[in-house]
This record gives sequence, structure tokens and C-alpha cells, in this order.
Amino acid sequence: MVGNVIGFKPVSDRLCSLRLKGKFFNISFINAHAPTEDADDNTKEAFYDGLERIYDEAPKHDIKIVLGDFNAKIGKEPAFRPIIGKESLHEETNNNGIRLVDFASGKGMSISSTKFQHKNIHKVTWISPDGNTQNQIDHILIDKRHGSDILDVRSFRGANADSDHLLVKAKLRQRINTIHNYQRKRAQQYDSQKLTKDPLVAETYRMVLQTQLTTLGKDCENNINEHWEIIKHAIKRTAEEVVGFNLNKRTRK
Repeated sequence: MVGNVIGFKPVSDRLCSLRLKGKFFNISFINAHAPTEDADDNTKEAFYDGLERIYDEAPKHDIKIVLGDFNAKIGKEPAFRPIIGKESLHEETNNNGIRLVDFASGKGMSISSTKFQHKNIHKVTWISPDGNTQNQIDHILIDKRHGSDILDVRSFRGANADSDHLLVKAKLRQRINTIHNYQRKRAQQYDSQKLTKDPLVAETYRMVLQTQLTTLGKDCENNINEHWEIIKHAIKRTAEEVVGFNLNKRTRK
């Protein structure tokens, strides 16, 4: 996967982009964390101005996917249906939701996270600390030209993300280009199956990574690039120490 990263751009504490080399089209992912519903209009407008700029900078022919925590409730209003579908958890769109719909409409995108039929528990993306409030405020958008490439979107409750947000998973029809230099890089792949098959290894990995992040982050200034390098270095070092590399080679017949 690392070999397929064309570029990563941290824009602010609310926006960043990642560009991957795809088999047929390159993919520009834009990750966002919008202000809360109670934030003032100037803060919200500044966020969407930044989101528009980073979207417009993405190459024209890339598949463009915008995803993240938008603090946006999307309703079921018929007027929005071409953009949002009819499978939202909520009945009415809040102010942040209207802003997200306006952005999607202006950029020729659709909101995929409200278009797939699932049980409500698989639509919820945020649960309040007291467990009494459940919302669908994390969303995935894609340009309409490639809208059919998203096959499904749903949330998962089992993932331990150490957050009041749930894991949101999308199935994408496109493939990442993993053919180039495959044989050369294969010996350097981490033995990630240990994390799913051995609970002790998974817990050790979590604890060591937490320690690494705490230790490395002590002297870190408030700089996005520096934070990213620390996180990347901590993940790689922990994987090498706890998981190790998968050196098995397939035997040709």
C-alpha cells in the first residue's frame, strides 16, 4: 500500500488529502472534520471554503472521495433525494447537513452513506457518552461520475477505536494498483494476520503503540507534518517489534 501513495497533504487540523495510484483511475481521498452544529457561521464557512479549495486542487480525472466527521444529520427530504438517497437514519436535515448537501450539489457529488439499506444500528456512526443519543454524522461522498463504484457503506460496533464514533466501512469497486514491484516488496510485508488470530499479540500491539505515541509525542510541537511523521514512525516500529514480517513465500507448482 505504501508504494501506491502518490501524495499526502495535511492542510489544517480539520482537513487533509491522500492520493493513491489505482489500477484504472487514481483516487483522491479528502478527510474532513467539520465544526459542530453549534459552531458559528463564520467557522463553518471557513471550513467549507477550505474543503472546496482542497477538492478543486485534486486532479480532474481522479476518483474523488470525501469522507469524515461532518457533524451533519442528513434527513429524508424529497428535494435532496437525488444527492442523499432515502436511507438516512434521520428524518430532518440539520444546518450542518444542509451545508454538506450544498457542497455535494455544487461539486457534482452524492452522499453514499445515506443510500444503502441497513438496520438502524448499522447506520449510527456516533453514540453519546451516556448512550442515550445516537446519530449518523460521519459521511462518505463520491463524485457522481463514479458513484456506482461505492457498493456499500455501513458502520461497525465491534471495532475498538477508542472513540465515541463508530468505524464506518465502504466497499469500493476500484482496485489499488498492487502489481508494480510486488515480488520485491512482498518480503517486507508485516505478518498482520497475527493481530486478528492472536488476542495476546493484538493487545500487546495496542499497548506498545500507545507507549510509542506517548513517548515520541512528548517533545512534539503543534505541527501537523511532525505529528504525522511521529504516528507513521510509531506504527512501523511497533509492527516490526510485535508483529514482525511475513517472510513466507509461495511455492510454485
